[in-house]
Amino acid sequence: VYKGSIAAALLISLAGTLFFTIINTFTHYENIYGPMASIMILLLSCYVVACIVYFGYCVNVVYSSKED
Repeated sequence: VYKGSIAAALLISLAGTLFFTIINTFTHYENIYGPMASIMILLLSCYVVACIVYFGYCVNVVYSSKED
């Protein structure tokens, strides 16, 4: 099992919980974007997940270059 995939899976779980808490507690996207708020939140969450997946990829690259 690759270390980057484990790191990405754990970070996505943590980020999902944290993201849900922040969106429900501190933000007011409904007031700013109206009915488009759900699309804005979806795009923001996709960006966060993509950054975490890229981080997992980078971890895999670093560890694979150390093994060679």
